[in-house]
Amino acid sequence: MTVLYAFLSPQQIDEQVLAVLRETIAGTPRFDVALTDVGWFGDTVVWLAPQPSRPFRELTSAVWQQFPEAPPMPGRTAMWCRT
Repeated sequence: MTVLYAFLSPQQIDEQVLAVLRETIAGTPRFDVALTDVGWFGDTVVWLAPQPSRPFRELTSAVWQQFPEAPPMPGRTAMWCRT
């Protein structure tokens, strides 16, 4: 699962970034998910819709709060989630 796209460039991802990601993600309780629908971005990228989507939206927000310089694609905080 992609939690936040676009993220930092590979050159920016160091041990400190990984530590912050580990800590941020570790604070999320485990949850069950089912991939219930198939969708498309345009006609070249396929994606699977998770249900429930809320935990993924919360993960996206949590990571974005830690890395405000890496916002989700404009207008798509959780572009793959349906409410």
